Amino acid sequence: MGKLIITAALTGNITLPTQTPYLPLTPEQIIDDAVRAANAGAASVHIHGRDPQTGKPTTDPEVYRKIASGIKERSNVIVCITTGGTADMSAADRVKVVPALKPELATFNMGSINFSIHPIAERYKDEDYKYSWEKEFAMGTKEFIFRNTFGDIEHFCKTMKESNTRPEHEVYDVGAKSCRIR
Repeated sequence: MGKLIITAALTGNITLPTQTPYLPLTPEQIIDDAVRAANAGAASVHIHGRDPQTGKPTTDPEVYRKIASGIKERSNVIVCITTGGTADMSAADRVKVVPALKPELATFNMGSINFSIHPIAERYKDEDYKYSWEKEFAMGTKEFIFRNTFGDIEHFCKTMKESNTRPEHEVYDVGAKSCRIR
């Protein structure tokens, strides 16, 4: 049998805090979960930063810096930083963490896709939401296309190459085409 590589995705950008009490939101919670995953056998951890006050997905390099450095202080697991972002983030917003941190690995989405969690919004009453942004966030995905144009992909390739960051290619359907970092 060949080598098995396990990656633990700890938060995701799309999971709402209301959906589960086990979603790590603060850098400290994400660091603790990453170290637990590494100790359980994960070779890499896939990191999505959250605003520690609101739990909302963020691309703030300082949040990611705190998370990545905290993980590396306690583990030698590979840290994979997301460039996924959310519906209101441009490609430049999504990739800005790469030149800021120069991580060893970062996500690299290979194409645009339809991506929605809007039915989740119907599961909860307004007063059930943990944070005020969650319902609007979920409903907003009904008209969302997860944009990864060839121009975006080229920008991600260039940024990762200049930052000496390896891409973690993410292919969600057969329409995604490969891209080579030159």
